[in-house]
Amino acid sequence: MFRLIMSVLVIFLFGGCMSPIEEFTDKYYVLREKDANKLEGPYKVKDIVSSNTILLVDKDSREIKAIFRGCITTDDSKMNIEAMRGLGPLLDRDIYMLKDSVVWINAKEAKAILYQPANRIWVGHDENGKSAFRNLTYIMPQLLSIIEGEIIVDHSDTGYPLYEVFKEAERLAKENKKGYWATHSE
Repeated sequence: MFRLIMSVLVIFLFGGCMSPIEEFTDKYYVLREKDANKLEGPYKVKDIVSSNTILLVDKDSREIKAIFRGCITTDDSKMNIEAMRGLGPLLDRDIYMLKDSVVWINAKEAKAILYQPANRIWVGHDENGKSAFRNLTYIMPQLLSIIEGEIIVDHSDTGYPLYEVFKEAERLAKENKKGYWATHSE
């Protein structure tokens, strides 16, 4: 019996224990290279408009206002552009839209689930002499923002993939009283 208890204790201590948030983000936050065909882009980020909207530029220099699908901002003073800027160097990264989530509002404005490269490797220079990279994984900035309570889920827009994932992320933010949910219950 003592051996069994010690074995379980050793596995627990040295095997690591992930929090519910870590387990959730590990499962849903990352898109692997093998699934890159689900994405369209890359787009370059020109500007951060708000905590759920960025201005993108496509390969033809056309500007597109991209709104994080399934997310809305709040009037809470903590919910601002700094929340978005805090996610990392978005202005230095490419952005991709999840193809089956894109809803074009008009020719220059779309709602979509967005991804940015996370792990990538340098593969040399392209035909223009710029550094070229191979993206191994992509991450979803808006999911992290929901988990941190920086933006909230738009429950009026449910017809996209990952809506249930976003609801669960919001539940975790509420449960852990993150961001907006530290001072609000609904």
